[in-house]
Amino acid sequence: MTPRKLVPVITLLTLLAGCQSSLSAADESNTSATARVAPTPCAGNFAQRAGTLTLANTKVPTDINDNKDNPLYFANKINVSKPLLELARLSHLENGWSSFALSIQSQGAKTISVHISKATLPSGTEIWLCAPDGLQNEGPYSNAIGGDVWTPVVAGDVVWLDVLVPTAKETAFKATLAEVFGGFR
Repeated sequence: MTPRKLVPVITLLTLLAGCQSSLSAADESNTSATARVAPTPCAGNFAQRAGTLTLANTKVPTDINDNKDNPLYFANKINVSKPLLELARLSHLENGWSSFALSIQSQGAKTISVHISKATLPSGTEIWLCAPDGLQNEGPYSNAIGGDVWTPVVAGDVVWLDVLVPTAKETAFKATLAEVFGGFR
């Protein structure tokens, strides 16, 4: 029997909360001189222009122990370890922007988050994780601390990953989709 790859809540929350943060409303009001110029993420014909990654179904493991002395697991870790340039589909948008678009699905997941590794993000790059219904957009993430970007969870069993890069710098963009986390709680 192979061991399940589960994510303890404390570990994942530490990683998600401590590694990255997008601008809060207060931060945005202090950066009015550097207004966002990228196109709207996950917009327009995103579903038609995105690559598709269908992963293993997310299921509640049968051997979960919810004893209060044990870590609380809430997600299955799905190893991907593939270059985002191979998974996503590149589109050239208007006004000098390019989009690397990927639709990610894990049937049965209540939430999905991703870990991007080995990332080189040219200046102006924005990473977004969005719900297809437009009700939840997480980003922009423009820094890869130690080459890593960890996104917060987005509700649903399908999410859209949109990496917006100035077209003049698109060849400098590199990243690996390391893992996807399918939440079951």
